[in-house]
Amino acid sequence: MKQKILIVDDEQAIQKLLSLSLGAGNYATMQALNGNDGLLLASNNTPQLILLDLALPDMDGSEFLKRLREWSAIPVIILSSRDNEGTKINLL
Repeated sequence: MKQKILIVDDEQAIQKLLSLSLGAGNYATMQALNGNDGLLLASNNTPQLILLDLALPDMDGSEFLKRLREWSAIPVIILSSRDNEGTKINLL
């Protein structure tokens, strides 16, 4: 059975690139274009990993992470072009 990875990013080009790359590594991917859809997919499908963009259209990635942590310990890798060290440390 393939490991499932959820990609939560509002840029479809990034989702496509990640899905193709992960698919080549024999991973199954699910995609969400916003935080609410991402949380719903995570709760219904229990992925082994979430790739999370911080700049989502309906909520900040930190809000997504806060809501996710209320009920899950799924590992999350943050995808961000932000260079603020304080933000990165707080998310950890």
